[in-house]
Amino acid sequence: MANNNRNGFSVFKATVTFADTMATGNTQAGISLTGGCACTVFSYGDNEINGNGTNVLGGTLTPLAKQ
Repeated sequence: MANNNRNGFSVFKATVTFADTMATGNTQAGISLTGGCACTVFSYGDNEINGNGTNVLGGTLTPLAKQ
């Protein structure tokens, strides 16, 4: 959970998976992808990412099905 910050989560040159994650009320971004975005960001789709300045900044989340 990362709420009411400047950025909720910052991802820098990494591969990450978000599952059952909350990022709300952040002034700049819920999830900020930085560093030229040499990032792979997966999302299981059960996240709450809304009400931020920008929900996802600098890239996109790649949907991933739960198994």
